[in-house]
Amino acid sequence: MRRAFLLTLILLAACSGESPTEPNPGLTRGRLQGLVTVGGLPPAPGSRKVEVYDEPRRQLLFAVDIDAGGVYLIDLPGGRYTVDVRGVAGDRSEDVPRVVEIVPLGMTRHDIRITRN
Repeated sequence: MRRAFLLTLILLAACSGESPTEPNPGLTRGRLQGLVTVGGLPPAPGSRKVEVYDEPRRQLLFAVDIDAGGVYLIDLPGGRYTVDVRGVAGDRSEDVPRVVEIVPLGMTRHDIRITRN
């Protein structure tokens, strides 16, 4: 009897309709990426980070590194986020802060041009 019960549980679990190789719609992500430039050139490595906040900008969710070519990227769940940059004194940009929308399985590009005072 116990063996039949265990076999039934295993069969029910196997027939649940979910596959471990199929994407979970609740966890499907999209990509945010862009190019950060300072005066038209990539920033010095490690000098700045792209910050990703919740949409109302109450909570910092991620601080994203910028590579030597000025590129940043992060995979995020679908939704709306505020993007900003953690710069150095004298940085200015009209490109941030900005609300962006991440579409599951899509790519959102947001370039950030920084000028110096």
